[in-house]
Amino acid sequence: MLKNPQEGLDFLQTLLSKLSHDPDLMRILKPDGALNFLRKPGKRINGRVKPKREKELNRFPAVFKLNPKSNGTPYKTIPLNKRGKVEIETDVTDDYLFRSVEKGRFKIEVLQKIPKTAGPVTPVPNSSPNETTDILDVNWEGPTDGTIKLLIKPNAKAKVGDRVTIKASLSAPGKDLECVFDVRVDQAISEPKRKKTNKSKTYPDLPKAQRAFENPTDDAGLKWTDPLLNWGGQDIAKVISEPADGGGLVVDGIVVNMDSFALKRFLSKNEISTEREIIFQSKRYFNSVYIHSLYLFSMLQQMKKNDEQLKPIDLEEFVSTMMKPYANLLLFYDYELTKKRGLQTG
Repeated sequence: MLKNPQEGLDFLQTLLSKLSHDPDLMRILKPDGALNFLRKPGKRINGRVKPKREKELNRFPAVFKLNPKSNGTPYKTIPLNKRGKVEIETDVTDDYLFRSVEKGRFKIEVLQKIPKTAGPVTPVPNSSPNETTDILDVNWEGPTDGTIKLLIKPNAKAKVGDRVTIKASLSAPGKDLECVFDVRVDQAISEPKRKKTNKSKTYPDLPKAQRAFENPTDDAGLKWTDPLLNWGGQDIAKVISEPADGGGLVVDGIVVNMDSFALKRFLSKNEISTEREIIFQSKRYFNSVYIHSLYLFSMLQQMKKNDEQLKPIDLEEFVSTMMKPYANLLLFYDYELTKKRGLQTG
């Protein structure tokens, strides 16, 4: 689970970019200019970035509709050799499909299509499909910040001109919510030639995210016995730093222990056992440990400049020691906060 080293960094970059609107946090997170974070995505107005409007999320969904701004039309064409994306807007909290109490259900059906035709296709959803079909592979992600993404790709059984109806349903108190739209398989398209660009970055990348496991099943994770770590189950995180230009340290990477005893105890104690629930909680654990390790390191580095007693401290070792008990609080707090938020907004 969660063995892709870069998985989850999109969320972290978005989260870190929001800190630019809080000068008190930025003063701690940018000691000696060692860390510069991304600007918040959005439109610039008079030189400033206009923040995105946050959605109001509820414990149970009342909204479930195609997002018109992201190809969410009632009719979509997907080339035979490409993958299409359709977004469904909802108003339910991110844990709806994974929480242990009052958990929701999400279902996708690919239904038999209108017969192939050589003539023009009217962009109206098929109102009476009669059987399921398997010419499309449909995966989904979310809900995340009020959006469920459908990732749709024609498979080896699909032919040009095939047209199917996709029905997505989300459980809700009283009745299921549904979205229906048609997909038509089109001619394969060739890959465009990419022009080489020499765009210069105005900001550095986030510190590299790495995950560690007791016994990794592939090359995507570090092993506890790696000389860089020499870990056991009680370890949580390691910050990897290097000298920065002009003095101080810059964070080069952060390793998070995905087989830690703290995470395993938390999953067992809260009876989290399904694959989706475990993935959801593990992602949240990784994000929390990553951002708090980065914040603690940056904060302590700034404090160390003005405190003689702190100067002998090895920051990497100090943060690793602090995170051992701190991880239990992060797991508990994130879990309880999600439940409380759902109860308050439901």
